[in-house]
Amino acid sequence: MIHNSLYAFYFITTLLLFLVKGKKTFNSSTTIAILMSLWLAFSRFLVEINDSLRIAALFGAPMVLIGVYFIASSVNFYEFRELLLKHLNRISIITILTWFIHETFFPYSFTYGSTIFFLVFHKWGDRMASLWWEPGMYQIIMIFILMLFMDELKKISFSNLRYYIKKFGWVIACLIMCRSTMGYMCLIAMIGLVFLFNDSLGKKKFLYFLGLVLGVVLIILILRSDVVVQKIGEDENTRSGSYRIRMQDNIALLNMSFVSPILGIGENSRLTEKYGVIYNNITASNGWLKLAVRSGWPFLICFILIMLKGLSRMKLGVPAVMAFIPLFLSYSNEHYILYPIALIYLFKYKSYKKVGG
Repeated sequence: MIHNSLYAFYFITTLLLFLVKGKKTFNSSTTIAILMSLWLAFSRFLVEINDSLRIAALFGAPMVLIGVYFIASSVNFYEFRELLLKHLNRISIITILTWFIHETFFPYSFTYGSTIFFLVFHKWGDRMASLWWEPGMYQIIMIFILMLFMDELKKISFSNLRYYIKKFGWVIACLIMCRSTMGYMCLIAMIGLVFLFNDSLGKKKFLYFLGLVLGVVLIILILRSDVVVQKIGEDENTRSGSYRIRMQDNIALLNMSFVSPILGIGENSRLTEKYGVIYNNITASNGWLKLAVRSGWPFLICFILIMLKGLSRMKLGVPAVMAFIPLFLSYSNEHYILYPIALIYLFKYKSYKKVGG
């Protein structure tokens, strides 16, 4: 009931934004939003009608998807990404502050924190989760927002390093401190893209070589960190066998996706419960495969192709296929792929005029 109310509130507010933001024209994104929403509702309906039909459940995901379309078609892309980063920076500062207070003054408090304040920002104790309850979800938020700025990040050099630290430093610090293995892998992928497409480094070969060495050193340090070693180690008792569980989830979700490969078997339905038990699906921790299970492989394939088109429109200075790599890795870790953060890459924005340009 709470979720349904939130969906309704979100949908109404985004609709109002859409209506008050000037003249509207139908375009390819309008068609995509309608067709994707109808597919989500229809595929869910076919599952629910033979189960326990919940009308409200049919409209949750479509309302979120259309809501993001309303936002994108109402705002300038560059202004939108700056606003997202601005708020994420504020959240990052508060998150690091609460982590410091918690570790300094309440190091032996129970995992969920000693106050509601710590509960909100530190569900996993020494692994920062901020507002998103789990470090794996936190890294998704940060990676998906940072990738919006790849055209800026690829211009980094020693001469403008101070500007980049000021603009992105808090977020990158939180990305490292949240101790998410997948977050580390995505950061490595982003660093690779930055060095591969960085024009200033390419013109100065010794700087390119130095940057490459520093990148390799950072990768080694990350891969040798306690959180990574414990997760990929063979001891199933460490981190509750996180690596083993996620690999099992991938296999289980892949098998479940072929039960009904065209329309899927829904979410939290009788069928997902049944086949989740049969294939030993524990946490459904791969967003892409979970989407195939939920709504079928055609929907997943279209979702990815539309996202690639969205990346091309953003002109991030990196081929869309390569820019997609960190995003793909990021959501291979959690299954909440129909959250707004992923959908912001799907639709055409009202304009792509540079801020101040």
